[in-house]
Amino acid sequence: MAYNSEVRAEAIDEVFESATRSIEYAEAVMSKTRASVEKTQRSQETRNKIISKASEIVNALLEPASQVANLLDGLGGVFPPCKVASNALAALVKLEVDRRDNDVRIGLVYLDMSTTLVTLGTLKPGFQTERTLAVPLGQIIDEICNLMKEFGQFSEAFYDAKSLKSKLKHLLHSKSNSDKLLKFHDRITSYKSQITGLLSQQAVLILVAHTEILGRIERGLVSVQGFYASLSDEKEGVAAQFVYERGSEEIVQNDNETLEEFAETVEEALTPSVRRSVQESADETYRQTQASFMLKFQFALEQRIDESQEMILNELKSGPYELIQDPDVKEIWKNTAAKESSVKRRQFIDGLNYHFNVQFKKYKTEHNRAEREDSWTKAIISKVQFHPAIGDAIDDDASGYISVDELNNFMRKKPAMWSVPQWMAYWAYGWDADNFVYQGKINKVYKELHKLQDQGVPSAHFIERYIDETEERVTTFADSVYFMRDLDPPAAMKMDKMREEWRAMVESSMKKRLRSVGYKIDYSSISAISGSERVEASFLALASMLVSRHLSILRKPTVSEEDVDEAIDSMAVIVDVIHDRIAELKAIWRRQRMDVDTQIRYYANGMLEDYYKKYRAEEFDTDAEGDEESSWDSEDEWESEDEEADTKPSANTDKQVTAQPVSRHPSAPSQSNAEVQGGQQRAGRGAQGGQSQLRSVNQGGNRNPRGDRRGQGQPARSNRSFHDDGSEEVQDSSDDDEQRGQGDSTGRRTRAVRNAGDDKNDEELDSEDNTQGGDDDDEAEADGESDRQQKRGQSRRARAVQNARDDEDDEGGDDEEEEEEESDDKRQGEGDDDDEDDDDDD
Repeated sequence: MAYNSEVRAEAIDEVFESATRSIEYAEAVMSKTRASVEKTQRSQETRNKIISKASEIVNALLEPASQVANLLDGLGGVFPPCKVASNALAALVKLEVDRRDNDVRIGLVYLDMSTTLVTLGTLKPGFQTERTLAVPLGQIIDEICNLMKEFGQFSEAFYDAKSLKSKLKHLLHSKSNSDKLLKFHDRITSYKSQITGLLSQQAVLILVAHTEILGRIERGLVSVQGFYASLSDEKEGVAAQFVYERGSEEIVQNDNETLEEFAETVEEALTPSVRRSVQESADETYRQTQASFMLKFQFALEQRIDESQEMILNELKSGPYELIQDPDVKEIWKNTAAKESSVKRRQFIDGLNYHFNVQFKKYKTEHNRAEREDSWTKAIISKVQFHPAIGDAIDDDASGYISVDELNNFMRKKPAMWSVPQWMAYWAYGWDADNFVYQGKINKVYKELHKLQDQGVPSAHFIERYIDETEERVTTFADSVYFMRDLDPPAAMKMDKMREEWRAMVESSMKKRLRSVGYKIDYSSISAISGSERVEASFLALASMLVSRHLSILRKPTVSEEDVDEAIDSMAVIVDVIHDRIAELKAIWRRQRMDVDTQIRYYANGMLEDYYKKYRAEEFDTDAEGDEESSWDSEDEWESEDEEADTKPSANTDKQVTAQPVSRHPSAPSQSNAEVQGGQQRAGRGAQGGQSQLRSVNQGGNRNPRGDRRGQGQPARSNRSFHDDGSEEVQDSSDDDEQRGQGDSTGRRTRAVRNAGDDKNDEELDSEDNTQGGDDDDEAEADGESDRQQKRGQSRRARAVQNARDDEDDEGGDDEEEEEEESDDKRQGEGDDDDEDDDDDD
């Protein structure tokens, strides 16, 4: 027991040091940035960007709060009120981090919380046993927790006003918001004084060294923190002056003429929806912001996994699998990678399949050959074609690896009445199939809206606007998913029942959350409403529910412009969230040297593919590199050829045509430039010709058993076929990019061989140096060395020139390759015609 106490004390000391260092770093960042903020204040052109400029340091202000939350979490093991404060602070930080735009003035309050609660790190072990300290300290911490929630709700209202298209509401309340922020600062500071006074009465329980560190930090923060707290944009100053001159915010808010004058003064739009938002009562504003905040706050709390001390000690002793809560999944991880905190998706799913195969057989032998109730799932989870879908569901960051935390998060969502094999089977097949249900609902709603518009109903102009601003992007996602083949009848019946149960649960929970916020959603609330950080998992379900509600509003005899604006904004928000998710996934895949086009095509059954292709040039390829294939060789030290084949799915074909590999033997003779170029072009044409031949075969007849991908009335987007073993064959025009990539890769390998040959020549010249007789005179040696240096120089220059030419060919030869491919396609088509003629003759 004493040993555990010592370990805990050392761990808390380390976290305390991390927290104090992060506070000192925040102070340094504020001091360093102050000069540039003051420059922004002096410039006439940038006075309305003061807060934006200063808010660049928000991350530095939030980091101490995260560290202090860790400190309180450690203290919570012996003093429960600290655990409550840790969870509350961590949840608030999570909400702030998730916001699209942060405000430095809000960040300063988080720094106040950090400097107040970090004082608890000065307590010596055993303080919790002293009742004269523990009881009043617990009361203070409870009050701080309530204050944190109050501040969280204020922040929700603060950012809600700033997020409107017109900043009128935010500007109207800018002075009162500033006063409220100052009050929060004073109240938190007063709690710091109470804690300090309480601890000073128990001097024997305080670590003096820690107290001295905090005193030094506090002295450095005073001046710089006051500077940032006093900042405001020029418009906020103009707005505050206008309100002061008119008497109060209530006068400006409730008088239409004064409100219009205010909007004109601060140069902000006053639309009907903005007017309604500005003039709503304080009680209504409080109710809405409280509901929105509590929804997000509760969701953030649920994401924190409380790991007991026993679980943590078991993890250190046995392995990370001890933190996994489900016994079956824990056993799978233990047998797969006991000492690893993350494992490859394929490796885990293979272990999952093996584990339950054994379980099913064991049950059968123990129950007179009776099948286990969920044994029907074996027909799904044992098929390799469904494994990527299971991996996508668990692997939140799409890294290709599954972590213990990701697995726990995934398993916590499992319905209590479902077994693990049923849960896995649903995500292997059921989720993809459910997306077709939501696809049908979304398309049906827009079809009905078009019908109402054609009928000339009173709200036709609103319907037209709603369709124009929402339909294209939403239906692009809905129609992008690939068609799913039916399961065998026994499995299909059981899967349909599970799908109905899951859709009912998801829709019921989302409707409840949407009603709690009055169907008003913002960017940071999507995860809380959906119940998942992986927004694509519930995107079509949420979109379906929203468009159905909007249809019910738009078909009413009277429709207000405010309701239409709110409906359009809601759809824009969910599209923005999924758009940013695509950008995040793209960055993850590119950093892993994965082909983004391939990953986008297959991820989430193709849901993101059409949108990415449609808006790629204008919204995703904005960086300098674009999406061109990296010059990094695919056979570098980061991954083997086998691993590359696993991470880059390719179409499986009965006959695979590849370029002839180039010999890499060191003794292979060097090739002339003409031979190298000719070989490179032939290899490129061979790869392209083989792919063209496959396309010609697939396009020769209706060989797509999956049928229409988008449903009845929609054209199929690609030729897809399946072999008897369940493998899939896909060929369409998007293969051109892959062929050019193969040509580029072939060119790089050819140049590598040529360079190796040249290096070999250099080595042979060097070997001549070693074999020359030592009896030659100095002059002969000098002449020979000069000749050899000249040969080597010429060889290197020729090599550099040829590499430059090859790079130009790789970059500029797309048109020539396309012409060659068309020629090959044409020749192949003629060959097919000849074959058909031969068949007729036979």
